[in-house]
Amino acid sequence: MSRILLEDTFDFKIDRTRITESKDPITGLVTSRIPGTLSLCDVINGNQRRYGKRVWEKNLEEGSVLTQMFKRHSSFGQLEHPKDGKVDLSSPISHLTTEAKLTEREIDGKKLWVVEGVIELLNDGPGTSSARLEALIKKGYDPLVSSRGYGTLVKDQAGVDEVQDDYVCEGWDIVSAPSFGDQAKLNPIRKAAANESLVGRIP
Repeated sequence: MSRILLEDTFDFKIDRTRITESKDPITGLVTSRIPGTLSLCDVINGNQRRYGKRVWEKNLEEGSVLTQMFKRHSSFGQLEHPKDGKVDLSSPISHLTTEAKLTEREIDGKKLWVVEGVIELLNDGPGTSSARLEALIKKGYDPLVSSRGYGTLVKDQAGVDEVQDDYVCEGWDIVSAPSFGDQAKLNPIRKAAANESLVGRIP
């Protein structure tokens, strides 16, 4: 039976000299683009779950639910996971996830496949969740990102819940409770061109 999976978190250590701001030529809306690591493959997380590389390959392939959401700019995120696991247009949206890809990286001396991506703050005015997040970042807060989606689990002999290939990721939320330490670091880039894709530039 498919269930909502709200994940443990990744610690984003922000270099505040590298935040990119872009302005939509039509709407004039300014967004802050922040690249970083969103998820790790084949690592047991604090929820005793493991997402295999194939799970993310399916989520990031052309035509998947997640990549279609990227194209529609509808992979919404908010501050803290919603209690019912659902985010829609009436939710207090603070950011969007706009790009993601699988890449191999060395972490703590081990080569791992990770999901690298870009979140964009909405910058939609005072009193909003986006304004709160932006203000916190400026004050030194390092955001933690946590995936949100639904799918099935199968427990292995060691008691680890293996996330199955039917898992559908809908986006990532910013949450307060860390579990993975500094394995995933945010690397904002202030000087990139306004319309330049950042995924290919993530180290």
